[in-house]
Amino acid sequence: MIRSGGSGRPYSREEICWGSFERNTGAWCPFTEQDAIEAAYQANEASIHLPACFDATVHFSEPHCFQRTPAVGSKPSGFRSVLRGEVGSVVRLHYWASSKTFRLDAPTNEPPSYVVDVKIEAAPQERPVAWQWLDLPPSALASAMDLNWHSFAPEHSEAIEQASRATMGRVEIIIGLTKYVIQNFNGAYAEQRNERTGARRSVRRGYASDAAPPAAPDDLASDFCGRRAAEPHPQTTAPP
Repeated sequence: MIRSGGSGRPYSREEICWGSFERNTGAWCPFTEQDAIEAAYQANEASIHLPACFDATVHFSEPHCFQRTPAVGSKPSGFRSVLRGEVGSVVRLHYWASSKTFRLDAPTNEPPSYVVDVKIEAAPQERPVAWQWLDLPPSALASAMDLNWHSFAPEHSEAIEQASRATMGRVEIIIGLTKYVIQNFNGAYAEQRNERTGARRSVRRGYASDAAPPAAPDDLASDFCGRRAAEPHPQTTAPP
């Protein structure tokens, strides 16, 4: 059975792509977990939970699928339109002024404002996990943009990933002369503490990338779970 949910074409990674639309810009963001999402969809599941995707849950609703992510610290819960799209097709998004959000469905309780047409691109090859630290205070997590997140070195990222899978996980890493403790894991997020100064920073589970980020709106709160056209370049500098 082929469910509707977007394109009715049989699934192949070359022709069909699952993705979400960045709420502030409408940018197309393919998921990393393409095959798992399609399998759940064809099995007539109501939703699928993606732990590695900021604890997002994709809901296979009609007429439009959507994604929700839970609140973490000062970051509120998130919503995005989701599509099973045909690669190369163009989709029209509607802007909801009340929530400053681009969505597949048109506004219902406000006059139409403007629309944007977005081309559906294929998902890239899967990339390794990269844990990232935030260059803003934890209280500013809700307003963080992708350019505010910086990847740990691969060996540190791997150590953090292992700790995230353990009960009451905790790991110490040393960068230069400074020791950091990563602990208090909460889904795809955790807390980093500088052992010398006591400074604390937010940490998240992301994916390795190789491009510099584009400009982003001031109110962007990212719930991105795949790969956008451009993302932060991996950093090996030490967090404060």
